[in-house]
Amino acid sequence: MILPTTSRLSRALLLGLLVAAPCVGVATEAGGGHQLYFSGAFVRTVPGEEWSIRITGRVPSLSGCYLLVHDAKGNVRHEQAIAQGDYEDNPLEIRIPKSERAEDLRCVIIGQQEDVMGVNLPLTTLAYEVYGGKHFGKRSADILYFRPEGPNAELAIWGSAGSVKVLKEGRLLLEAKPETAKRKSPVAFHFTPGELYQLDTSHTFYFGMSHVAYLAFEPGRLFQPDPALASAPWWQSPPHAANAEP
Repeated sequence: MILPTTSRLSRALLLGLLVAAPCVGVATEAGGGHQLYFSGAFVRTVPGEEWSIRITGRVPSLSGCYLLVHDAKGNVRHEQAIAQGDYEDNPLEIRIPKSERAEDLRCVIIGQQEDVMGVNLPLTTLAYEVYGGKHFGKRSADILYFRPEGPNAELAIWGSAGSVKVLKEGRLLLEAKPETAKRKSPVAFHFTPGELYQLDTSHTFYFGMSHVAYLAFEPGRLFQPDPALASAPWWQSPPHAANAEP
């Protein structure tokens, strides 16, 4: 399903309806792939190569969700509505035109939490793909990887109603435990920039960091995206004609 857009106002109204719409059903085991609640999927393109976004899993909300891809300046490269439905046996492939240079892009799924978590990961066919934000949610026990950067070499990590563990090569470095079931208790983590760490969130659902972190389910997919992507004003971009068939 491709939704035509005619103005910034129509896009804003649509996003408001999606966020306000009730969510029906629960996305649990989707039958393959990883699932995570995140703010955006950050990818790095390859010059001259076409790539695709693959929607598999389940979108439970009656209103569906909305997908858009933007660059570091906020220019929207692709946008379209994704209808409610089960895409496990009938994946939706969205082809994105190739670019002449390598660049970092952000893919955003706008909708209910269960819509984001219902889509299987990885989201794209690109080799480099990380999931960014400060707040995350995950039901499964699979390990996440991250390679933090930054001049202060410190961030606070928290879990809600459960602990979060930071490991390096399987060795426990830190465990953040909430003081009560309803209270977050951030724990300072002093890291070495560029080092690879593991994140075990099997004992909590919601977890997060004090500043934007980029996570992946496979260490080989990790990269540091253009920092301008996180704050790029994509909502100011003129409506973009959908250029891919579902």
